[in-house]
Amino acid sequence: MPSAQNPLMFAARTLLLFALLTGAVLAQVRPPVVIEGPIDALRMVNGEVVLTVMGRETRIGAAVPVRTPTTTLTLAQLVSPAPLPGRAQAGFLGATAVITGEFDVTAAKILAHDVFIEPAENVMGGVVTAVVQGLVWVNGARVLMLTDPRLPARPPVDPLGFAIDPGSATVGAPAVAEGYWDGVEFRAHALEIGGKTRLVDLRPQLVVERATARELGPNAQRGDELEVRGAVTMLHVTRGTTTQAIAVSRVDGSRVTWLATTTATPATDFPGFGTFSLRMTTPPSGDPELGKAPRRVRVVNTSPGANGAMQEFDVVVR
Repeated sequence: MPSAQNPLMFAARTLLLFALLTGAVLAQVRPPVVIEGPIDALRMVNGEVVLTVMGRETRIGAAVPVRTPTTTLTLAQLVSPAPLPGRAQAGFLGATAVITGEFDVTAAKILAHDVFIEPAENVMGGVVTAVVQGLVWVNGARVLMLTDPRLPARPPVDPLGFAIDPGSATVGAPAVAEGYWDGVEFRAHALEIGGKTRLVDLRPQLVVERATARELGPNAQRGDELEVRGAVTMLHVTRGTTTQAIAVSRVDGSRVTWLATTTATPATDFPGFGTFSLRMTTPPSGDPELGKAPRRVRVVNTSPGANGAMQEFDVVVR
């Protein structure tokens, strides 16, 4: 679903502000660094990418995650000169980069930990004004879903997050697209359409909208806070059935540990769908994995007829 703010940007800004306010920048050999600005240059040097943002050079090695809104890039993709659809600039030149990491005072260089790149942070929100041969116009602008492997679009979804056929949208329905404007058309990596639409998959489904955790500790004495929200389809339920049982487990590599079961209830504004929300504190544990806040959860609809509809989802730990 379209999001209001990139979590990496928010976390990076918060970290830098905290360091500045506490005087940590003066005390640390490697104080935190956040650089956000347009990409001036990209080149490969000895197996690393030299990324120039606002005149500052940062070397990006293969171990540094480089992400766009929808995927993780290889270094070859990062420096590829092929223009993104609808853009005249080579590759990611002119795109916005957010680099978080440290500044090595001794070596006088930036050490990147994470890199987030987006051609432009454009949002087109309003109503569907036309639907022609499976394509949607929002506010009079044609929306084209991106297919470039460097920024592949997620499937168009309804407000609950279920994949839909955009050709089934109705004129006048609310819609919001995220991506970039190429001067003629809107290139979207995310599209949400309200109103009555047709699901792509009619089998029982489950989607996780969000999963967040807060590390409390000490691990063996105090559990961690966890919140999971999502939705399920309920077209499969028998007459008289109004709820669905939703099991939430944590995933630590190949280890899956049940945490709790919650209930999905019918969504008032979305007939045929249900929503669920779980807020809990995980059990205290001295186990090196279970004592930490969950980093990934598995959510399963265990009700009869749901066919074990499930989704695994990364947890944002605060």
